[in-house]
Amino acid sequence: MKYIKTLLFVLMLSGLSGQPAIDQVDKLIEEKKYHSAFAFLDKKDPDNRDPQLVLKKTDIALSYFVKSLTHQLFAFKDIEENEDLYELREHGENQSFPMYMFSVNEILDTLIIQYPENFALHKSLGYFYYEVHLKYGENWLIDYQEILDRMYENCKISADNHISDYMTHYCMGYYHTLQENYGDAIPHFLKSIEQDSTFATSYYNLSICYLYTDQSAKGSDYAIQSINLYDHFEYKADAARVAAILFKDSQDYDSALKYFKLSDQIEPENYYTLNQLLELQLDLGLIKNAEETASRFFELDPTNPRICSDLVEIYTITNSQVELPVLFDRLIAQFQDDKEVLGNIYFHRGQFYRTNEDMDKAR
Repeated sequence: MKYIKTLLFVLMLSGLSGQPAIDQVDKLIEEKKYHSAFAFLDKKDPDNRDPQLVLKKTDIALSYFVKSLTHQLFAFKDIEENEDLYELREHGENQSFPMYMFSVNEILDTLIIQYPENFALHKSLGYFYYEVHLKYGENWLIDYQEILDRMYENCKISADNHISDYMTHYCMGYYHTLQENYGDAIPHFLKSIEQDSTFATSYYNLSICYLYTDQSAKGSDYAIQSINLYDHFEYKADAARVAAILFKDSQDYDSALKYFKLSDQIEPENYYTLNQLLELQLDLGLIKNAEETASRFFELDPTNPRICSDLVEIYTITNSQVELPVLFDRLIAQFQDDKEVLGNIYFHRGQFYRTNEDMDKAR
């Protein structure tokens, strides 16, 4: 019965064209009727000859698919009240959904030849390659670098012809960061923020670019903005850690400590946060705080040689060699019944003494 109602609704809309059709599709999208929206457009323009309708189909395909095969075949679903699109993507493997062949890159390439002045086609194609890069990486139909090059080239054409939005400039900045051309990326991220002041990732990436171009003082505010804008706790914690690194690089150690602690608060027991927090605490002579952080760091994975090796390195580069044996003594007492952990500690303690040319203790 639901299918019949949807079909009747699509048939009713099929007489519409141009902007009225787009308006109706937007209403369906607002109601989360993603399959109905795509099915209507596919019936309206089955051969993908209308640029306006194809651009809308592309937007639906990239934003609202529930399944995708190499981003050439897409499945959609009208989402019910108790359903979530992203959960269906993650856990809907055993469900069956209507699928449509929609080779976005080939269709847009064809339309670009037919409508060379329609630069919105380039903009959409650039975004398509960005999405392909994120979802498929090196496992797509063409070479990894070529995906990125096509992303950048199409975004640049659209931007050069004043048909761009925040994602166009974000993609161009992102391209430069992957090439480690951080200075070239900065104007694009600034433009992206100018066009959408709520897109957290442009702020975050801009802060990274300032870090790598020795402009840390400029970057910290953007990192803080991204903390405030991100919803996901892992992204927030990562942004807080970047803010701390920027403040540390600017020799604002109080602020650095504050944001390392914030990162730790948002996502406790993160390897990278505890590693860098410990180093800063030792640098600042906060020995008691460092002891607590070092214990938490070690307890992430007590049998992992990398953890012990990191402790030796951190205590050495911060000139805290006196404190390290005290830490090891405490850990030996704590894990006295676990031979594998003790082996890990004693081995690295021996390495530490050997590095410091105390061969008797090393042996």
